[in-house]
Amino acid sequence: ARVPLTSDARAFRRIVGGVDGERALVPPGSALGAAIRAGTTLLATDASAPGAQSKVMLLVSDGADHAAGTAAAVMEARRAGVVIYAVGAGTAAGAPLRDLDVNTGEMVARADADGDPVITRLDEAALSAIAAGGGGRYVALASDSAASLAPEFSSMARTSFGVREVPIPIERSALFAALALTLDVIELLLPLLWQSPATL
Repeated sequence: ARVPLTSDARAFRRIVGGVDGERALVPPGSALGAAIRAGTTLLATDASAPGAQSKVMLLVSDGADHAAGTAAAVMEARRAGVVIYAVGAGTAAGAPLRDLDVNTGEMVARADADGDPVITRLDEAALSAIAAGGGGRYVALASDSAASLAPEFSSMARTSFGVREVPIPIERSALFAALALTLDVIELLLPLLWQSPATL
């Protein structure tokens, strides 16, 4: 499955949550090598990050690969300084792939040419090999161990892609309002203070 690059954490969580439920995000067929190449290209040629110290790719998949070239793509990523982590979605027992029926709006099992349900199974060995070759590590999404990647990501070298100074105005009107109020109070009290005791 392919997930668009996004900084929207809520959308990302919804997509990843759907993967674990064995729902199809895109039409059939994962080309992990092509996905890794595309990610490497983005990370290696990003004009806004020419000197990035840490380049990390997080591959969330069931490990099923319907194209060749994954091992070569992993080696290209490593040569480009990209570390690949893999998160396995699904189970070894498998589950039917499900698609959205555009007519009913319901999720239905995808069938092959013979009418049998298409089953997807987690291939942990393939994902472990990708992560090992990519210098990262593999974790299973179902075991909640994916959260264990957070400290590793947090400890990586951070790269500043620029600094923009924004002046923050200091609000001074409150000071002048307080001064004006004080002067008004003094103005009201002055006639009372200047009056003689006989007129009070």
